[in-house]
Amino acid sequence: RSLGEIGAVIALLAIIALAVPLPWYLRSWHASGNPFFPELYGVFGGGPAARWDADAERGLAAFKAHFGVNSVLADFDPASGDAAHLLGLKAEHSIADVARAPRIDSPTVHMNLLHHRTGTAVLAQPEDMNKVEVVTPAQAGGMIDALSSSFDVVVIDTPHTLDEVSLELFDRSTSILIVLELSVPGIRAARRALDVFERLRYTAVPDRVKMIVNRYSRSRALISLDELAEALQSRAYQTIENDYQRIFTSVNSGRPLCLDDPETPAARDLITLAGKLIGREAPAAVAGARRGLFGRMAPR
Repeated sequence: RSLGEIGAVIALLAIIALAVPLPWYLRSWHASGNPFFPELYGVFGGGPAARWDADAERGLAAFKAHFGVNSVLADFDPASGDAAHLLGLKAEHSIADVARAPRIDSPTVHMNLLHHRTGTAVLAQPEDMNKVEVVTPAQAGGMIDALSSSFDVVVIDTPHTLDEVSLELFDRSTSILIVLELSVPGIRAARRALDVFERLRYTAVPDRVKMIVNRYSRSRALISLDELAEALQSRAYQTIENDYQRIFTSVNSGRPLCLDDPETPAARDLITLAGKLIGREAPAAVAGARRGLFGRMAPR
């Protein structure tokens, strides 16, 4: 073939390669101001800090006034390790730094926390997998003790495997949440987890192990909550409405859904869950929340 024909073929392939992910790039650009979220903030901007406004600040103030707790998120899942990433934070310090320290105490843990502008602290995984450190059960327990002495609420993202570290974290938890979807594989996985927790006697304490149904749709669910309760011998503690588009936008923009769109079903479910876990009812409404069509279309 001639050079012209080869060039035409290459150009066609390039157009196809760009056209396939184009909807994704456009959606990310619309949601976050950055078509390549969560990368290249330095080039395109659109990071979480740039998209935080007065409405979010008012909503945050309302939540703090109502719930009145200080919280920390501890990410013990090295496989995904995306807690800081999803909050738009750069893991300049991480759980690996704590694990390498000669002594694990409150000052050591606190100097390696990240801080989100909502006030939530994060004990993150390192961004670079090469910097991940193996955490022993004793180290994990020491970190949780240090966090528990300073924070009202400690939320732990455990490894997705049942190992000694996971068991250490479960032993120290007052509530264990099993998050599942209403599907046969999801229910089967939850049943296996419950079997393990029953053998470990975690279920001996009433309501210590709680079932959270994610992506719930009452109108489209092929499996009902009653059928779930029959299969697991345990009723769902809370359902989270299936609202993929808004949650996708929340993740891409780095803005908590519960502050940005607190009246949406998924946000209300999450707020209700948080209130139930700390023993307080969810607020009736959040100050500064955008309402109505034009409120939701307002620039962010």
